[in-house]
Amino acid sequence: MTKAQKTVTVDCPACLTGNRFNLDEANHELTCEDCGFLLADAAALEGLTSGCCVICGNDRFYFDSPLNLKFLGQVPTCYVCDAQYNGIAGPQPDAKYSDETAEALLNSVGAKHLKERAALWH
Repeated sequence: MTKAQKTVTVDCPACLTGNRFNLDEANHELTCEDCGFLLADAAALEGLTSGCCVICGNDRFYFDSPLNLKFLGQVPTCYVCDAQYNGIAGPQPDAKYSDETAEALLNSVGAKHLKERAALWH
């Protein structure tokens, strides 16, 4: 039996292109494949199992499951940057998306920091 890959999928906040990284192979940093924006540095990747998003540092996730069909697999998704984590143990996601939580977290320090970094990139 093969081991499931640990991956993170995220749209770059600077250029809005999609990126997918195999976290078993990433050992230095995660950079956008199109524009080179630093999505996560080595220190963030070391803290992967801490339950925080490596992209923005947020600690709140929700399960993103198409049509809420659990047998298709549930993917923990970050409320702030929408990074999706496959094969990762650590985050304790909400059972479903919450508009109230999302709204509160979009004004968090981590969200503001990510927006500022992306704005400075251009």
